Amino acid sequence: MAKRRGPNEGSIYQRQDGHWVASLQLPNGKRKSYYATSRKEVIDRLRSAQRAVEDGADLRAERMTIAQFLDKWLTASAKPATRHKTFTTYESLCRTAIVPRIGKR
Repeated sequence: MAKRRGPNEGSIYQRQDGHWVASLQLPNGKRKSYYATSRKEVIDRLRSAQRAVEDGADLRAERMTIAQFLDKWLTASAKPATRHKTFTTYESLCRTAIVPRIGKR
């Protein structure tokens, strides 16, 4: 008889097309699925997701708009790595040209 997984351990199965799927129950009650071509890959993804949930990461927040991404990129990556004038130019281009056109996507 096959072993059953306990609560919040996720589930792993193979689809008919041969790809593997791992599903994890999130603390908010929703499920998050991970896909891979091999069982080992999907197990690794499931384990890293379980560790992230244990550490308190919000896995639902993977999707963000371009405006949110640019704001995060400007503060976390561009500001510490560039000169002040370059950062000002980047920020201005994002604010006036990029975000009004495609920021909601």
